[in-house]
Amino acid sequence: MPRKWIVVTAAAGLLMTSALAGCSSKKGEPSSAPTEKGASPTAANKQPYSFTWALSNENTTYIRELKPDDPYTNELKKLTNVDVKYSWYETADREKIISTRIASNDLPDVLQLADTGINNPILTSAVDGGAFLPLNDLLDKYGQNILKAVPKEAWSSPQLSRNGKIYGIPKLAIQAATKGLFVRQDWLDKLKLKTPQTFDEYMAFFDAIKKTDLNGNGKNDEVPFSFVGDVSLTNWAYNSLLEGYYGLFPGQWKWVNGKAAPDQIDPRIKELLASYKMMYDKGYVNQDMFTALLKDRFARIMTGSVGSFIHDAPQAGANGSYGSTGKYETSGVRVSVLTGPTAPDGKKRFQPLGTGILRVNVISAKTKNPEEIIKYWDWMLSGKPEASNFFAYGVEGLDYTKDNGTIKYADKRVAANSVVYQYMLTIKDWRGGKETNALDPEGAVVQKALDEILTATDDRGMFKYMPVPATIAKNPQLGVGDGSLYADMFAKVVLGREPLDAAFDNYVKTWKAQGGDKAIEEATAWYQTYSK
Repeated sequence: MPRKWIVVTAAAGLLMTSALAGCSSKKGEPSSAPTEKGASPTAANKQPYSFTWALSNENTTYIRELKPDDPYTNELKKLTNVDVKYSWYETADREKIISTRIASNDLPDVLQLADTGINNPILTSAVDGGAFLPLNDLLDKYGQNILKAVPKEAWSSPQLSRNGKIYGIPKLAIQAATKGLFVRQDWLDKLKLKTPQTFDEYMAFFDAIKKTDLNGNGKNDEVPFSFVGDVSLTNWAYNSLLEGYYGLFPGQWKWVNGKAAPDQIDPRIKELLASYKMMYDKGYVNQDMFTALLKDRFARIMTGSVGSFIHDAPQAGANGSYGSTGKYETSGVRVSVLTGPTAPDGKKRFQPLGTGILRVNVISAKTKNPEEIIKYWDWMLSGKPEASNFFAYGVEGLDYTKDNGTIKYADKRVAANSVVYQYMLTIKDWRGGKETNALDPEGAVVQKALDEILTATDDRGMFKYMPVPATIAKNPQLGVGDGSLYADMFAKVVLGREPLDAAFDNYVKTWKAQGGDKAIEEATAWYQTYSK
C-alpha cells in the first residue's frame, strides 16, 4: 500500500454475508419506483457493516492528525452502525494515487475522485474493464434520497455515467451557485444611496466611494471593487462583476446556429472589455488588479477599505470571514450580498449555474454488500433529525445542547472540527445550509443571499457538465486562465497597451489558428452526444 494512504480507524466488526448484484438499468437514468425512503443503514444488524473509503484530506491539518477516538467518526458510527475505515490522500497526489491503486488492482471499497468523476483518461480502462460497480439498480432500490438530491440531467453526465450505466455518486455542494457580490451596506447608508440595481447605479456607487473618505483615514485608498489577479486559480469567479450583465462568461459555452460557441470569442466581449477599462481608468478597481492574490485581497478587505468584492455567500454569516462579527480592523462594517447589475433585458445573470458536484465517489465491483453503502449515504440525505443534526451541528453535548427541543450551540463549540462532520465525512457540504443558518445570528442574510443567487444564474444546460475540450486541455493558452491568450489580451486592453478592436480581433484570429476551431468541433460533438 502506498505510504500516502493512511488508515485512521481500525477495522471493527464483520462484513455482512449476504450480497446484492449490482445490475445496471438499460436506461441512462434510474427509475422513480417507490422504495425504502430514508432507510437507516444496517439498523437491524448487531454487528456494524464495515467498508473502506479513500478520499482527499482537503489539505486540512485536522484530518492529517485524525485520532482513532475522534468524537465525530465515532458518533457517526454510533448513529449508523457503519464502521468506515478512512484512507486519506493528499489532494495534490490524487491522480498519482488513483493511478497506482488501479494499476495494482488495490482498490478500496469506495474511491473518491475529483469533480470530473469517471470522465478522466486514467479511469477509462478501469470503468470499461468492470473495476467499478454500476449503481442504477442499487440507487433505485436504496437511494431515493440521493436520486432526489441530484439534478436529473446530472445522472446522464460523463462525470457519473457511461453507456447508460451510473458509476458515480456525487458529493454535493450547498447548491449549484453560491457566489455573490459583497457590498458595504454601511457605506451605502452613509452615502444615502439605495441598493444598486442597474449598471449606472453601481457605477455611481463606485464613483461616490472614490470621492469620499469613507474609511476616515484621510487617504484616497478606498477600492470600490476588488479584483483578483490569479485568474488561473479563481477561473474568474472572483472577478465576474459585469460578465452576467453582458451574458458572457469566459470559459463558458453555448449552442449557437447548430454548433458549440465559446463566450471568449463572442464579439460582444468588446463591450465587456470596454467597461472594465473604464473602471480601471476611473480607479473603480484596485490598480494591482492583475497581480493581487486572494490573500492580498483578504488583507485589504480586513482594513475596511473595500467597497465590494465577490465571494461565497456563507462567508457573510457569523462563522464566515466577512460577517459583522468578522475581524475587521475598523468597527461598524456591515455587508449585504447582492447579485450585480440587472441586464438590459431585465434579467439577473450574475454567474453561470454550476453542476453542484464537488467530488465523485465510485464503488469497487469487489465490494461486499454495496447496498449498505448506498443506504449509508441515503440516510445522510434523509432529513431525519439524527442525521441532519449531526451534519449541521455536530455532536450533542460537545457542540450543541437541546433545551425543550430547541438546539443551542455550546458556549465553546468545537468550530475547528466543523470541516470534519460538515464536509469530510458526508456526500454533501452542509456548511451554510438552512440548518446551520437557523442558528447563525446572521443566518437570515446568508439564506436570503443563497436564495437570490440561485435566481440570478445563467444555466447553460448540458454544457455545464462538459469537460474542457481535449485541444484546450493540451493547449492551455486557448483557455482563459493565467498565461492564456484571453488573459493576455484582457490585460493589454484594460491597461491601455493595445487598442480594443485590434487586440480582440487579433486574439480571435490567433485563438482559432492555434487550435480553437478544433476545440469548437470537439465541443460540438460532445454536446450532440450528451444533450440527447
